[in-house]
Amino acid sequence: MRIRRFLSILAVTLLAVFAIGAPAQAASGGGGNPHFIYVNAQLVGSDLQVNFKEAGVGAGATVDVTTTATFSFVLGCINGGSNHPKASNKTAFSNTVSKSEPFTASAGGNVIASETLNAPSMGTILSNLICPPGQTTTLLSAAWTNLSVTDTTNGITVNVPGTWTVF
Repeated sequence: MRIRRFLSILAVTLLAVFAIGAPAQAASGGGGNPHFIYVNAQLVGSDLQVNFKEAGVGAGATVDVTTTATFSFVLGCINGGSNHPKASNKTAFSNTVSKSEPFTASAGGNVIASETLNAPSMGTILSNLICPPGQTTTLLSAAWTNLSVTDTTNGITVNVPGTWTVF
């Protein structure tokens, strides 16, 4: 009689443990197949807004996503007559811009979100080149390239080809 009671209590206890443990595993990702469905980008002013959908991360799972791109620009020295006195007064610069954020998946295991990479301020850009007296430092062109989106939690990266021309 005692053995039956012990086995019944053991069975109920095991069922309770598995019933509680199963949802926790699903919420943490539980062996899904994380992958990006789409990644696209657009300019918002001079900033780069990156939209993405990742599926298969597990219902309620949190993933850390890092978006990285290169902001490149060319500065030149312009004289009072709006001319470049010397072609050598053009200088190219680039900055890698990165942003990381945690995102929580929906009940379907999807993350649909966006991250915006901010371009440096005009003051910061123009401070990269000092022109001779009588000439003005001028932004000649600017663009975003080398865009990548990485789910650092699951170790997957998407590289997005293209150039987003600001100026």
